[in-house]
Amino acid sequence: MKFPKWSLFVFPILAIVLISMFPIPAIAVAASFAIWALIAAQRAAATKPPDKPALGENDTHMVN
Repeated sequence: MKFPKWSLFVFPILAIVLISMFPIPAIAVAASFAIWALIAAQRAAATKPPDKPALGENDTHMVN
C-alpha cells in the first residue's frame, strides 16, 4: 500500500500534536501502526511471485 504525498506532511505534524497532548495513547497508536506496517510488508512479500532464475542458472553440469 502506498501512502499519498500529503501524508508526508500531515503524519509528522499529527504525531507531534498527539505526543504532546496524549503521550501514552500516542505511543499505543504508533505501536499499532508499526505492527500493521510489519504485517502488511509480510503479506506483500508472501504474495510476490518468485523471481525467475537467470538464463542457465538452474543448469547443472557434471565435470569430470
